[in-house]
Amino acid sequence: MKQLRIVLLWLVCAPYISFGQGDGTNSATGVVKNEKGEPLAGASVVLEKSKGAEKLVPGLMTVTNQNGIFQFSNIPLGPGYRFIVSYVGYEADTLEGYEVTAASRISISVELRPSGSALDKVVVIGYGSMRKKDLSAAVATVPDLEQAKSRPVLNVENMMQGKVPGITVTNDGGHPDRGAKVVIRGIGNRSGESPLYVVDGVPGAPYNPADVESVTILKDAASAAIYGAFSGAAGVILVTTRQAKKGDPTVEYTGFAGAKKAWRLPQSLTGQKEAEVANLAAANAGSQPLDGWNAAKNPYAQETRTDWIGSIFRTGLIQRHIVTVNAGTEKFSTLFQGRYEENQGTLLNTFGKNMSLRFNAGYQIAPNVKFRQELFYNNSSSRGTLTESGYDGTILSAIYMPRSATAYYADGSFGGVGPRESAYLGIHGDVVNPVATLLRNKPDNKTLDIQSVSELAVNNLLTRGLSFISRFSYRQGQSLYKNFIPRRTEPGKPNNANQLDYLTDKRNNWIWENTLNYARVFNQHSLGLMLSTTAQQNGAKGFSASAKTFDNEVSWAQFFAFAGNFTDVLPSDWDWQDRNLSYVGRLSYSWADRYFMTASLRNDIAQRLPVNNRSKYFPGVTAAWKISSEPFFKADAVDLLKIRASWGRIGNINSIGNYYYGYPGLSRDNMYQVGNGGQQTFVYFQNEQYNPKLNWESSEQKDIGIDIGLLQDRLTITADYFDKLTIDLITKQSNNWPVAMGFGAPFINQGRIKNTGFEFSATWRGQINDLTYDLNGNFATLKNRVVYIDENPSSSWNDGPTWRGTMQAYRSVVGQPYNSFWLYKTGGIFQTDAEAAAYVGPDGKRIQGEAKAGDLKFIDQNGDGKLNDDDRVFMGNAFPKITYGFTANAGWKNFDFSMFWQGVGGVKLFHVFKESTLNASEQGYNRWDKILDAWSPTNTGSDIPRISANDPNKNFQTPSDWYLENGNYLRLKSLVLGYNFNKLYRNMKLRVYVSGDNLLTITKYSGMDPEVGGFGFDGGQFPVSRIYAAGVRLTF
Repeated sequence: MKQLRIVLLWLVCAPYISFGQGDGTNSATGVVKNEKGEPLAGASVVLEKSKGAEKLVPGLMTVTNQNGIFQFSNIPLGPGYRFIVSYVGYEADTLEGYEVTAASRISISVELRPSGSALDKVVVIGYGSMRKKDLSAAVATVPDLEQAKSRPVLNVENMMQGKVPGITVTNDGGHPDRGAKVVIRGIGNRSGESPLYVVDGVPGAPYNPADVESVTILKDAASAAIYGAFSGAAGVILVTTRQAKKGDPTVEYTGFAGAKKAWRLPQSLTGQKEAEVANLAAANAGSQPLDGWNAAKNPYAQETRTDWIGSIFRTGLIQRHIVTVNAGTEKFSTLFQGRYEENQGTLLNTFGKNMSLRFNAGYQIAPNVKFRQELFYNNSSSRGTLTESGYDGTILSAIYMPRSATAYYADGSFGGVGPRESAYLGIHGDVVNPVATLLRNKPDNKTLDIQSVSELAVNNLLTRGLSFISRFSYRQGQSLYKNFIPRRTEPGKPNNANQLDYLTDKRNNWIWENTLNYARVFNQHSLGLMLSTTAQQNGAKGFSASAKTFDNEVSWAQFFAFAGNFTDVLPSDWDWQDRNLSYVGRLSYSWADRYFMTASLRNDIAQRLPVNNRSKYFPGVTAAWKISSEPFFKADAVDLLKIRASWGRIGNINSIGNYYYGYPGLSRDNMYQVGNGGQQTFVYFQNEQYNPKLNWESSEQKDIGIDIGLLQDRLTITADYFDKLTIDLITKQSNNWPVAMGFGAPFINQGRIKNTGFEFSATWRGQINDLTYDLNGNFATLKNRVVYIDENPSSSWNDGPTWRGTMQAYRSVVGQPYNSFWLYKTGGIFQTDAEAAAYVGPDGKRIQGEAKAGDLKFIDQNGDGKLNDDDRVFMGNAFPKITYGFTANAGWKNFDFSMFWQGVGGVKLFHVFKESTLNASEQGYNRWDKILDAWSPTNTGSDIPRISANDPNKNFQTPSDWYLENGNYLRLKSLVLGYNFNKLYRNMKLRVYVSGDNLLTITKYSGMDPEVGGFGFDGGQFPVSRIYAAGVRLTF
């Protein structure tokens, strides 16, 4: 105990012991503070001769200590000295006209003010921060975060969308229970990689999006390499949140409420039109129309009673309310916050809800020792629905359902395709009432997260410039999914079986990180050294089970104890742990504010890989030349001209799952029987082959960039070119794996994917009298291609979804973009039977033997007279080749205004929703009303194939470019108008605003919305909504 006290006393006193004092003669001392009078530790102070002085001396440099104090000793005698004081995020200040004599003791006090220049602002990087103008890597910050938080935005992903070049954010439709997909500089693997989020230094920590103060994206491998395998080779997003601050107690309320409305919805045929199309389809197929479509025999089917699309969509409400209390002294500060948010989907009975509590505290143990504690509690629940299914997706069902039917029968039960006693129910297919589907869908889908972060920071440990941070985080999560599926008795697609599905899961995660940082300035040399270790453990345990045959469906009977059948669906359970250990080092150096270099190295040791391949090193190097700091550079209009380059490598092991790959999984999908009539017994067997040579997937990236600041940084420009190659992709062996092996293929390292692109952003800031404004624009290009699969040049990957299990539209081969559309090309529609008959091959035989007028013409690409896979061609993919955004912000007196446009180009979408809704050969289903524009002898200009009860030409079953559409769009993403009341009672402040999101979309796409998630496969995507909201922020 005595030794511990001595060590602690040394840690507290060492900074004062080690700080050089000098002899007091021909010296200079000073203190640097911010606009609030608080000392700025680590400010840079340069002492040099003023321009024009008779005698020049080398510039002297130092940094302030934790009390904001600096000192120079033994200064050469003479006049004409000046002090240049700078600090990240603040405007530099210069004090001139000082003379040093033999006995002089110069004492100055400097107050720095926050910088309005984007180039002087501090940028958070991995394990540290620096000024943007000093960066040598491709690191970007998300602009206009405060404006983004004035929108009804519930996640950081949508704050980033369109704001940063090279970052593609795609919403998975309007589902309130799904997030957006973020891809940094292109898709690099086959497993759906996602970037790593580091929140206040903690990887993967939960947070409140409204608390975010900055978002930094580490785009190149050199900057992200410091996070190694955690990043999954997909990039790193650093999030810093609001922290407790000293000052008088304040209470802040922020909130908004708004309404959501889906736009451009499809509509189905009226009762009369559905009958007309059904009769026409039968006639064109040469068959007799069904009696049920005869108006005289079944008038019920001719009437229109229900607007099914209007019945399932609604005006959804969105709201968020946050109360934050902050108070603090010089020693202790606290922040407490409560949040509630609700996001109703525009489809009935869909929603997402969140409730969180946050406690943040900081304690200044000593002038150079600070302790921080964070507690975060989050409780969420959600309810979604399946809209993209090729058979019974909710929106598809709303198109299929006859509009002669009603949502409810007279007795209050859900309605079917017609009256229960009708003799003509057979004219309708196996359709499910979509209102019933949505309202019967009542799953408990809940998650609970608790996070604790404890951090100890020591500045000037043992010597000036050495700091130490120890951070320990622990996270525990629980999830529960319980869903009871009741019987369906109404006509259409009845189901007499009911089922209970149950899943529960408990997760835990801890991360312990210890970091040493050393930063010193020696004359014109600046040196930084960082060393860190990270230990991490993840684990989970849980089970899932299902049961059928419940006699009673009331809520109190929806438990396993009341089930009659457990054998049809087998239960499952899991219990796993995964451990990782990492060592990180980074060396940074700069000279004379001209030349910058950083080198980093990370060693990751991953438990889940085979023993011999667990350890991997990930290096990164960056360099920059600030030409504008050179003595020979004389362009007064140029404030910054810097070129930079970087190279790095990062890894990924997320494709193989969460735990040690060496554990063989067991499968019991098969059964065996001994003797005739013997009992069936389950067979347990290894479900996949183990690969002891499995290694890391890694991504290597090169980047070259330029940063420019002009006209006192009113105009700033950044441009980058990158080359990103992902090698040794972790994937299941799909080629040359015989089914006769009896178990699944192993994971292997196979393939390479390359992404290259150019990124550009520019910002102009100006002021005209009381009007301040800034304009920001960015765009990026991307080229993606597969460069290697295996030794066989004809090998391919067949990833991506299929439609109804048969229509496969994707293939990846060397030289083409990953997951390219691989389709038959069409040549329009045959206008006459003679034209169809004249389409023959070299042998004179018809290429499409069943084609008639009104059918699609499929191109025989190789001219062999046959249509097969050899005639399919690659036609791009769904990933944008161009992304762009434009923001205009303005302020006039107490008013502020923001407008944001966002768009994508080079996108192809596979609109397979048309197969289900414009194909009359699937009889018994209502159709999209666009079918009324199908080709006919009197409507020959249409591109929709003819209406027919059969489809011998396979117009709709063939994966062709008839489904492929231009998915480009330009969207008015948001408008915000706000007003600030600054002179209310005492210190009360109030801001009110109104906003609109997704107000206008310019596109040629015929679907509901061009922002389609996944691989651009639109089978009835839940559309993105227009949102109108009003909000307030009140502080007192």
